[in-house]
Amino acid sequence: MKENIKQILREGLIVEERIKFNMNIPEDILKIKDVFKKNRYKLYVVGGAVRDAILGKTPKDFDLATDAVPDEVEKMMKAAGLKTLPTGKAFGVINVFTSEGEYEIATFREDKYTDGEADLEGFKNYLKSLNNGRYEEFLNKLPK
Repeated sequence: MKENIKQILREGLIVEERIKFNMNIPEDILKIKDVFKKNRYKLYVVGGAVRDAILGKTPKDFDLATDAVPDEVEKMMKAAGLKTLPTGKAFGVINVFTSEGEYEIATFREDKYTDGEADLEGFKNYLKSLNNGRYEEFLNKLPK
């Protein structure tokens, strides 16, 4: 897969381009970002909001990504007086509710693919790092 990507880049089939754009980020997201920054974590706007902003559209919703694990996200949000819902916690996603909206905050993870098939090793290692291994039972159910 890596070699295929390198070949595509060499042949010029994909070109990297940096585009300047403006995105109005809601005030409550800026407050969430301040909580992450205070706790020495990163927080990024990702996904459709970025795509919409590049296309000159107003984003309808904002997804966020961080280097903080879900337990830390929950702890920080609780301390900031915000409600959370662990809807996708097993996959690194916590929903955060503010007076202005709801946001999904996903922990960075590594997805690997081999011959078009998902390689779950990166995800397994991510799960093992969470909560001192409390996800062991879940890991045992993943395909080998």
